[in-house]
Amino acid sequence: MDLARAIYSYCGRLFALILIVLFIGMASPDGFTEQAMAQDEQAEELRELRRQIEEGRARKARAEQAAKDADTEVERNRQQVIAVTADLQSREARAGELEESIDDLEIQAVEQRRVLEERREEVAGLLGALERLASRPKALALLQPNEAITTARSTSLLATLIPEVEKKVGQIREDLQLLATTENALRSERSLLSEELIQLTASQDRLNDLIADRRAAARQARGDAAEEARRISRLVREAKSLEDLVDKLADEQKRTAAAAAANPKTTTAKTGGNGVGPLKLAGRFSKAKGQLPFPVSGRVSKYYGSAQPAGKLRGIRIRSRAKAQVISPFDGQVVFAGRFRTYGELVIINHGDNYHSVMAGLRGSYVIANQWVMGGDPIGNMRDRSAPAPELYLELRRQGTPFNPIRWLKVK
Repeated sequence: MDLARAIYSYCGRLFALILIVLFIGMASPDGFTEQAMAQDEQAEELRELRRQIEEGRARKARAEQAAKDADTEVERNRQQVIAVTADLQSREARAGELEESIDDLEIQAVEQRRVLEERREEVAGLLGALERLASRPKALALLQPNEAITTARSTSLLATLIPEVEKKVGQIREDLQLLATTENALRSERSLLSEELIQLTASQDRLNDLIADRRAAARQARGDAAEEARRISRLVREAKSLEDLVDKLADEQKRTAAAAAANPKTTTAKTGGNGVGPLKLAGRFSKAKGQLPFPVSGRVSKYYGSAQPAGKLRGIRIRSRAKAQVISPFDGQVVFAGRFRTYGELVIINHGDNYHSVMAGLRGSYVIANQWVMGGDPIGNMRDRSAPAPELYLELRRQGTPFNPIRWLKVK
C-alpha cells in the first residue's frame, strides 16, 4: 500500500514536470521575443538620450567658445580703438609742433628779409657816396686851392668807406645764406607736416569706422535708450548750473545702483563688450594722481583758479588743434553726454569713489549715457576751427567739489 502510494506520487510529480516543460517550451518563443523587443527599445532610448546629451554638451561648448571669441574680439576692438586713438593723438601733437615750428620759421624769414633789405639799402647808399666821391675831377683841385683840402678829405673818406662797404656786403652774403637755410627748413617742415596730415587723416578715418561700429553695438545693446534719453533731458532742464547737473546725475546714479542692488533679478546683466556693460577697472582713481593723460593734445591756456567774469575758473582750459581727439582720462562710466547750456557738447564720467571728470567744449561725442569706457578711450573730438583755436574745458570733482586737475595730469 505504501509502495503503491509512493509510485503514484512519483508518477504524478513526473507528469506535472513534463507538463511544465511542455508549457515552457510552447510559451518561450513569444515570451523571449517580447522581452528582447523591450530590451531593444530601452537600448534605443538610452542611445538617443546619450546622443541628445552629447549634442547638448557640444552646443554648450560651441556657445561658450563663441562667447569667448566674442569677448576676445570685443577686447581686441577696444584695444584697437585705444591704440588708434593714441596714434592719432601722437600725430596731432607732432602736427601741432610742426605748425608751431613753421610759424617760428616764417617769423624768422620775415625778420631776415627785413634785415637783408635794410643792409642792401645801406650798401646802396654807401656805393652812391663812393660813386660821387670818385667822380670828382682832379683838375678842379688845381684851379681852386680850397678844393684840394676837400679832395684830400674825400680820399680819406674813400679809404674808410670801401672797407665798410665790403663789410656790409659780407653781412649780406651771410644774411642770404641764413635766409636760404631758413627757407629750406620751412620747405622741409611743410613737407613733413603734409605727410603727417595725410597719415592723421587716415588714422582719423580708421577711428571713425571703429567708433561707428562700437556706437551701433552700444545702442543696440541698451534697450532703454528712449527712457534714458527722457530721464537725462529732465535732469538737464532742471539743472541750474554745471555743478547742479553733476550733483543731480550723481544722485540719480546712486538711486539706480540702490534699486539694482535691491532687485538683482530685474537687472539685466550686460557685458562690457559693446562698451555698455561694466568693466574691470584698471585701478582706483584716487591712486592715479600725477598719472592721468591729457584728455586732448595741446597746451594749457588757462589754469585752475584764473580770474573769470563770473568768478574763478574751477578747471583748466587746454588749447588744441582743430578736430583733435578727446579721450577719457581714466576708466569709468559715462553719466552724461550731450549739450548743456553754454558749455556746448559736454561729457561727464564717473570714475568711482565719488570722482567725476567733466569735459566741455567738444564739437561732438562718441559715447552715450551708461556706457563704460577705459582710460584712453575716445569720447569725442574738438571743434573744426583754427581761429580762435578750440579749447577743451576739463574739470575734476570729488564728492561734487572741484579740485586742481594739473596735479593729477602726467607731466609732458
